[in-house]
Amino acid sequence: MKKLVNYFEFILTSNTKVIRHYIANLLRIILQKFLYKFNLKLSKLIEEKTLLDFLYKLRPYKTNHKLIRLGESGDGGYMIPDDLIGIDACITAGVGTMIGFEYDLAKKDIDCYMADYSVDKLPISNKKFHFLKKFIGTENSEIYIKFDEYFSKIKKPSSDYILKIDIEGDEYKILPLIKSEDLEKMRIIILEFHGFSNIMNSFGYILIELIFDKLLKNHTIVHINPNNVLPSINYSEKLELYDLIEITFLRNDRITEKKENLEFPHPLDSKNNEIFKSKLPNCFYKKD
Repeated sequence: MKKLVNYFEFILTSNTKVIRHYIANLLRIILQKFLYKFNLKLSKLIEEKTLLDFLYKLRPYKTNHKLIRLGESGDGGYMIPDDLIGIDACITAGVGTMIGFEYDLAKKDIDCYMADYSVDKLPISNKKFHFLKKFIGTENSEIYIKFDEYFSKIKKPSSDYILKIDIEGDEYKILPLIKSEDLEKMRIIILEFHGFSNIMNSFGYILIELIFDKLLKNHTIVHINPNNVLPSINYSEKLELYDLIEITFLRNDRITEKKENLEFPHPLDSKNNEIFKSKLPNCFYKKD
């Protein structure tokens, strides 16, 4: 009953746009579950074994760097390795109104370069903040700027960076275009993947596999946290997915100790709401 009450409170306090987005995504993943359950060939779904093998490649590892949490509780806060000494700046694609993560970095004397066309200015000022009113995208225009051009104005030859991307699905457009040499400059990468359940169909799987092959070439996943604004969907006894997941990567040259992590959630993880569970599904870190 408490979860039901919390659910209705969420609906009543959300604006129309949020409600439409929530319902549309919920219907999409429920439809995917229906197609998967009845094995409808029109859906062009990926075989379960292929999906499970791929998800196991995304298993998080414990390293010689403990995890710390920066930013707000719930949405807006992120888990990263405590390996910040020598990092020159954080590049953030997608800001919105919550910049607690960047504020905590600024307190550690790290410059924060933030780009987002959807807001006119940052909610707070700080000498370490640098704001560009543009989306990171696939073209250069009044509204968009390509990542390589934006990064070229920031990067220094011998510096390390943090890259944080939360751009409502456009991550699938820009991540394939980021140069490998620029990714290698990122000591820490934080990504929120939207529509992750699209991995169920062939086109989504191909794109997501391409992106992760690129990211895992020089980085290791050190944390995954489901964003439980939407519920997880159990497609089968073994396969469970969230539509939104937050993933933190650490560059391999920073890792001297490494072992698989089997304990979830992390004590510092924070739920976005109390309606749905937010534990990382077993298929991400347990092999049958």
